Amino acid sequence: MNKFAVIAASLVLVACDQINIPGAKDSDEPAPPQPEAVQATKPSDAFTADIKVSLSSAAVVQITSLESVSTTLAKAAAMPDPAAFETVYDADLDTIALGRRSSGGTGGAMIDVVVFQIQAADVAKFAGKTITVKFLAKSDKAASIYAGFSTASVGHSGWQEFALSDSFAEYSFDYEVGADNVNRDFLGFVPKDGNITVAAAGLDIQN
Repeated sequence: MNKFAVIAASLVLVACDQINIPGAKDSDEPAPPQPEAVQATKPSDAFTADIKVSLSSAAVVQITSLESVSTTLAKAAAMPDPAAFETVYDADLDTIALGRRSSGGTGGAMIDVVVFQIQAADVAKFAGKTITVKFLAKSDKAASIYAGFSTASVGHSGWQEFALSDSFAEYSFDYEVGADNVNRDFLGFVPKDGNITVAAAGLDIQN
């Protein structure tokens, strides 16, 4: 290559640099930082339990007065598809809302009881043991909720009342399960007043 060719090549590189042609030369500048993806959070993210129930699988029983826990929760076994009921399930937050509501003037105020079934495979894990029933809930005002656990054949906890705040908090109670407990068990919630939101529920098995 003669000296005129070298001079011409140098002039081309200088011109490319001055007019900032992309790819004309390598750049040592670091790439701009990319925004981090924002991970959506759910109220139940920090909730743990030995056996957790799926809120999306809830059945809803409607009653006009607070019946015994076993009578109310046992109705869940005969309930049709929960989608047939006016449940308020938020799939994004994985929460379920319940509360007293009007029945349209035909039967007065109705109470929604949210019921979860605990399958036989899980029931076998805590037969004859003490369990801690626990749940994450809040209310839209100073309101209370009844929580109950019922076996299919060896008794129930009765309704346990809890005063809720307007922010999510964990509540629990203990129950000793009979050794002959078999089949499916039930976990249910009844709003005493106001609108209640449940974000998680489950059981811990005590040794």
